[in-house]
Amino acid sequence: MRVMLLEWLGHMQQDLEDVMRRIKNLSFRVFFYPFPSTSEAQDEYFRKHFESALLRNHYDAVISFNFIPVAAMTCNKIGLPYIAWVYDSGLGYRISRNV
Repeated sequence: MRVMLLEWLGHMQQDLEDVMRRIKNLSFRVFFYPFPSTSEAQDEYFRKHFESALLRNHYDAVISFNFIPVAAMTCNKIGLPYIAWVYDSGLGYRISRNV
């Protein structure tokens, strides 16, 4: 199985990479992108380069920590499973201070 691991400066990224290295018959490539906090949902630059990287290689799935909308939309467009491992509030979600 080949997996694209999307990295965006997540706190647990290295842990996931270490575990994935131990899984037999699993290979992965890390695709790093430091999302600007205000444009992650509609980042056209990311979408274009991410889609190109996915189409150049054969992957069985994409995985990321937290849900990244533009990654999910890109994967959906090309019919590739997207796995979001959500462990906190996630990229792009804002919490009101008036709660």
